[in-house]
Order: sequence, then C-alpha cells, then structure tokens
Amino acid sequence: MAQNAFDLPHRAYQKRGSIFRNPRPPLPQSIFGTESRNRFPRGYAFGPHGFRFHSAPRLEYLSSPEKAPRAGESARSNQPTHVVEKKSVIKDRQLDRWNSRGILHGFSGPEAPPTTKPLPVRVQQVHGNHCLEVSAETPSPAGESDALISLTPGVAVAIATADCVPILLSNRSADAVAAIHAGWRGTLQNIAAVVVGSLGERGIDPQDLEAAIGPAIGPCCFEVESEFEARFVDTLGDETRQHWQPGREGHGALDLPGLNRMLLTRAGVPEDAIHQVGPCTFCGGDAFASYRRDGEAAGRQISWIRAAR
Repeated sequence: MAQNAFDLPHRAYQKRGSIFRNPRPPLPQSIFGTESRNRFPRGYAFGPHGFRFHSAPRLEYLSSPEKAPRAGESARSNQPTHVVEKKSVIKDRQLDRWNSRGILHGFSGPEAPPTTKPLPVRVQQVHGNHCLEVSAETPSPAGESDALISLTPGVAVAIATADCVPILLSNRSADAVAAIHAGWRGTLQNIAAVVVGSLGERGIDPQDLEAAIGPAIGPCCFEVESEFEARFVDTLGDETRQHWQPGREGHGALDLPGLNRMLLTRAGVPEDAIHQVGPCTFCGGDAFASYRRDGEAAGRQISWIRAAR
C-alpha cells in the first residue's frame, strides 16, 4: 500500500477522536436487495422543509462480493461486502422538478435500494475518470468505471458512495442521464467535466443539463494534509483555492461538493441548474454512510437515475 500523503488523506482522522478508539457496531454493507416481510418501522424522508418521519419497509440485502477499499488504498472496487438487515430505512431524496418530468432518481440511504425496475446498471468503481455508456443489453456490473451514461429510455444507472460525491445529471428533455462517483481522486481528474464532455459528444448541450449533488463529506469534516491544496491548484487552477480552508498545522479542509459544483459550471452546466441534496455524510448521523467515520463497517449510499420512458 502506498504511504505518501496523497494516498492517506484519512490519516489525521485515525489519530483523533474516540470514534476510532471505540468503533460503532457494524452498519449495513449493501447495494441492492429485496423487501422482507417484516413490519414497517420509521425512517426519514427529505422534503422541502427538512427531514420528517415516515413509514418504510424493513429491507434485507445481498451485496457485491468485492471487499470495500480502505480510504487510502488504490481501490479496485468501491462495493460493500456483507449480507445485513437494519430496522430503519431512508427514503430517497429527490428533486421535484425531475419527478414532474418522469425522471426516476434518488439518493438512497444505506438500507434503501433504488425503487426502479429493472435495477440500475452499476460498475466496479476504481476512483478514476472513465465514463461508460450503457444500454438495455449492458450487463451489470458493466466493468470498471466511475461514471455511467444512459440514453436509453427505461435504463437506469447507479453509483455507490460513502463520503465521495455522487452527482446525477439529466438534460431538460429527460432523454439523457448520467451518474458520477467523484471521490477526491476523481475530482482531481475532473470526472464531472469528462462526463459533461461525453454527453456533448452525443449531442447534449451542457447548457441544457441539470445536476444534483448528493450527500457527501463536507468541508466541516474532510481534513487532509496541506499538500492537497497545492496538488489541486496545480491540476485544476487557482480557482480551487476558494474550496480550501486552512486548519491546524499541516492540514486543511477540502470542499469536495463545492469543487465539483465549480467543475460542472466550468464545463458549461448553468450555475442555477446545479442543486445540492443532503448534508455532510460524516456528521449527518447514521442516516448516511461514511467510510471516514465507520471504516469498513460503513454502508453505501446509492445514487441512481433513469431516463424518462
């Protein structure tokens, strides 16, 4: 395993706080699953006035066989590992404007799978910037990639995150959608612009796109070594400095959601067409999966979207 500063951005967190000395009980480790016959416990839904209680079915999940990577490893997969059950579920967080146009989508909590059928196409996430177009004939998982595009009505795409930034894209006519997994490595490789460019090659004008940035670790909790500032500035330009907050000696906080918003606008997506859905995954409570907070016990959020039929 590499041992340089850029490969271990989580190192500072491992040294501070009782959360690492006294780990929590395991959280769900799943991506997709089936509904059980249990009763209906309470969960949370995200609405225009914040979170509210709602009833939702208890779920059981069968996960992917790949082992979830450590935060500093050069990951070959970003998929969870266990079969688990938990008593509460999180209702999908959605954009009403997409629902009104028939774009099924959601930022699902660790226990709640996508509600679309058939299940979305997914990939083996490797923290890169490769973008893959899928169709009704595409198997799932579809190979190694960190972004998927669907131009096929009824074909959904999904990515899994546990602190990384999930981004969903759709054009206004609702016939082109994309799902993006943007960790710090993917952000450094400007994966958001890669996907916008790939859509442009398929005739989709960036000015016609809308984006939703889902729950991800925020600058309040994403502390990294100071070398990160220079690396992002050298790669993405001086504009990235506004998304860096100096911290204790040798460290600072990186605003990954803000960086990706900037990269989307730089790629041509209108600023007022980019929406933030959900709070910081690290400090937002057990409703959100956080690898930094819970390590290999963390579950995964599923961010998914399907083009209108």
